[in-house]
Amino acid sequence: MVAETLAHKNARVVSRECRGDLSRCGSAGLVEREVEPGPPVAVTYRLTQRGQGLGPAMDVLRVWAGAPVDEDGHPVPYADVAHELEAR
Repeated sequence: MVAETLAHKNARVVSRECRGDLSRCGSAGLVEREVEPGPPVAVTYRLTQRGQGLGPAMDVLRVWAGAPVDEDGHPVPYADVAHELEAR
């Protein structure tokens, strides 16, 4: 979904906003940035251990916000939900 948004004609504005958010997450130690020289230049962001550690808290927030849950009450992975929505 983010890739589709970035491919939109307003990609420069969205990209700037994402870069700012990702930069703040990097400063907080939640993500690491890797730049591969180009052309074209490719930038990859990955969660750090600290960022991955937020997973349980994010799961609780997703359930609180009404995300779909499995029979045990755990949130369904976003990729599964997105796949179901695409099938509709």
